[in-house]
Amino acid sequence: MPILQFDRVSCRLQTMTPATDLPIWSAVLSRRDLIKLGLLAVATPRSLLASDDSWSFAVFSDTHFGVAGNEEKNGALLQEIASHAPEIAIEIGDLTERAWPEEFAQATRLFAGLPYKVNVAPGNHDVRWAPRGLTMFTERVGPPHQLLKHRDCAFLLVDSTVPLSHWGHIGGPQQRWIAEQLKQLDRETPLFVFLHHPVGRGAGVDDEARLAEALAPYNTKVVFTGHGHSDLLWDWNRVATTMGKGLYQGTYQLAVVDRGAGEIRLLRRTTAATEPVQFAAVPLARQSKPPMPAKAAAAPTPADTGALRLAWQRPLGGGVMSHLLLKGGTLYVSAMDGALYALDARNGQPRWQAQTGGYCFSSPVMAGNNIIVGSAY
Repeated sequence: MPILQFDRVSCRLQTMTPATDLPIWSAVLSRRDLIKLGLLAVATPRSLLASDDSWSFAVFSDTHFGVAGNEEKNGALLQEIASHAPEIAIEIGDLTERAWPEEFAQATRLFAGLPYKVNVAPGNHDVRWAPRGLTMFTERVGPPHQLLKHRDCAFLLVDSTVPLSHWGHIGGPQQRWIAEQLKQLDRETPLFVFLHHPVGRGAGVDDEARLAEALAPYNTKVVFTGHGHSDLLWDWNRVATTMGKGLYQGTYQLAVVDRGAGEIRLLRRTTAATEPVQFAAVPLARQSKPPMPAKAAAAPTPADTGALRLAWQRPLGGGVMSHLLLKGGTLYVSAMDGALYALDARNGQPRWQAQTGGYCFSSPVMAGNNIIVGSAY
């Protein structure tokens, strides 16, 4: 007699011999096959992906709204994701192509009609072509970094963007914010991390060691990234780390949190496999060996610098991406924490500090007795 059996991704139809109940043939049926056989009412997409004591969320990146044809491509995939009934979704950056208002409007229009909420972390295209990109992102989408809680899990959305740049950086202010936010968590809480730029793969995030150190005490399960437009899985400090192609390129991921099985199953949809296929499983419980923080590069010593020697050093509240200004024995430094620092050039001691309303990407200049610096406020 025919026996219909289901697993998490497909259904298996087996014919059994009456005497022995041994299968004499079997076939794996896709969702399309189920539709043809009239079995979709028995096996909904949700039942194929999750059991009664589990739930799922969707992850995608690089929608690049504003590129011709992407609104239609993204819209079709967003509706397809809905058929799997995720409870929430995360987009990991490059929501837009140039951070233009009409591109944000495209995304808002498509997201508004979905049965699940899309939370977004910014990507470099959301800021790199527009000096006010991050401000516009905050106004039209929401906070660039946030800690969300859903069911008994936590979702950390990180802003790895650098204004007008391609590469990634977390920065001192956000690192401190992450440390304070994670203190709210029970250390056994499953934690998922989302940032646009990859970590653990060379030129991605230049201060990833500090992020690894902040995550190490917690039950970090998966780090999701984008940016590289490739479908990849790798290990970063004993944490499963993934990257996906852009949504407009036909890729999204589903994560099934299954308390009964004690695991998170990761499935990926691609143009080659339009039904999501499992590619990894991660235990829900904390690993016996916690993640190892990556080691930061050692600071140069006088012996390393040839004719130069280290005179002094002064930690600042944020990274420096501008030129320094030396005038009358005072060193003026603008930083990404939004501060302008005036330091004694002889020993680095602070003389004064002024805070602006946004990050300082530009170099300070002197006009008469005034110091002028641009800010993203």
